[in-house]
Amino acid sequence: MSLPKSTPTSNRIFVSGLRPATQADELRNAFAEFGSIASIEIVNFSNKKRKREQFAFIAFESEAVAREVVSKHADDASKVLTATALTMRGTSSDSDSDSLPNDNPPLYTIVKPANPLGPRYSKRVRKSMDEQEQILALVQRKDAPNMVLQVHSSHLDRMIQYIADLEKEKSAHPTNVPEYIGSSSSKSRNISLVFLRILSIAGEGNVDESRNYWHRHFVGNPVIARFGLNKLYAVDRLVRVSPEQQDIDKRANLLVNTALDILDNNSKDYDDHVILKAQAFPPKQDNLQQHIVAALERQIREIESSPDPDPDPDPDPEPKYPNLQKVHLTMATMDYTHLFSSVQVFNPRTCEKNTNSTEKCTVDELFMVGVPLMPYTIELESEKVENSDENDEICRAYLKLKEGMDNYRRDEPAELLSLNGKHAFDCGSSPGGWTKYLLQDEGCQTVFSCDPGALHESVEAMQGTRYLKMRGTDAIDLLREEGCTNVSLWVSDMCLVDPKQQVDHLVEAKEKGILAANAFFVLTLKFNTGHSKETFDRFACQELERLKELVKVESVQTYHLFSNRKGERTIMGRLV
Repeated sequence: MSLPKSTPTSNRIFVSGLRPATQADELRNAFAEFGSIASIEIVNFSNKKRKREQFAFIAFESEAVAREVVSKHADDASKVLTATALTMRGTSSDSDSDSLPNDNPPLYTIVKPANPLGPRYSKRVRKSMDEQEQILALVQRKDAPNMVLQVHSSHLDRMIQYIADLEKEKSAHPTNVPEYIGSSSSKSRNISLVFLRILSIAGEGNVDESRNYWHRHFVGNPVIARFGLNKLYAVDRLVRVSPEQQDIDKRANLLVNTALDILDNNSKDYDDHVILKAQAFPPKQDNLQQHIVAALERQIREIESSPDPDPDPDPDPEPKYPNLQKVHLTMATMDYTHLFSSVQVFNPRTCEKNTNSTEKCTVDELFMVGVPLMPYTIELESEKVENSDENDEICRAYLKLKEGMDNYRRDEPAELLSLNGKHAFDCGSSPGGWTKYLLQDEGCQTVFSCDPGALHESVEAMQGTRYLKMRGTDAIDLLREEGCTNVSLWVSDMCLVDPKQQVDHLVEAKEKGILAANAFFVLTLKFNTGHSKETFDRFACQELERLKELVKVESVQTYHLFSNRKGERTIMGRLV
């Protein structure tokens, strides 16, 4: 028998080493002499792979009885141990009157103090509770977030870096530049949420300036709108949905009531006509958005049918919005004045999927709700690139090079001179997005567009395109034979089995003399092995170091662009 290490602090004891098939009545009879028993719980393991004996928890009516039981068994420890040892050996001793025969093993062998009986949660539930505390720490801080960005999880690091770069403009745009508060991962569709605080949404600064800033950097930025951002939500109020309220209709009503309460409390900020559009995240979970729209329609009908506010109204359990009764409140999907957003920032219900437990999660579900109280609302409308009827791959490639050049000019403003009237070499150009960008946006005089694959006819027809339908090495030899020595820009977005060939082609072009002095380069490194961001970053660093060993370079920047896929990195710089 194990000796208790401490005095019990509850009315419960732990009993183990039970005889096979021990029943609760047997334990009750054995321990009833000490005092009144409140409950007995015997734990059995039916899993044959886990060889473990039964054990039990016995709760007495008082802690004093539990302490007496543990103390008594501690005094008798040597006696019980002797009996147990003899039983396990299958022997008996005539000289020891306390020994037990083989066919009558002891009812139990170990008695210990047990911890107080408190909430018993599975690991999944405990993790859910910890996650909720982390989210609450984000949204309940003094400078609470009022904007939530919905991004794909693979773009989360890039979005956080993009916001950090914008914060460098804080002095010039103090009320418009977003402040990063934190982020979290949604439990659906591989989506992450980014929490920001923007002073202009909180009612500070100039509305028109704020609208122009956000259009320029987010909703009107074709790269961010297409690759980096799924949706924006202007929110400012936390809503806790208890387990009792997590029925879909109750949840929808609670969110709608919160939105209408925000509108009612801020009626001075809008005219006598309010047109609402509703959006929810995630929209398809339990058809939440559909239920919110239905609940909002019911509430609007009730507001319209309600009499004017009475100075002494009868008690009414339903929420009333006296200020909204004075305006015309409608719903629309276009030409709306206010965008009602509800975002689920924490979903605890996945804990119920634990197959080893039937427990129901007792953790609150968390939403953030907002109705932007300004003459405009922020909603993402992805702008199409000019001539978007062309091949979509042209648009994607076009935006990739544009994003890279914009980033480099921001980070190295003194290095990248004008490319207007210069010659460029686009290695692996098909279908032609990079060639199009260089001619149309950078004003290059000639682009040697090299690829064994087909170039899109619209790009091939552009003035300045020289289509070289061959491999990069052959094109380099052709230009050398023609005496070309003035290629000022080398760009390559090739898909290669060995990404090292990107560097090798650039070095070959320099060694064979087709590049001008101080030529600029843009390389996309596409790695086929590895899974983590750290691995791809390390591969890119290794290739950059190898490039520096082969040729002299300066002002080099490495980017993981929004337009890059997970295993891609873009290296930009100048040859010396």
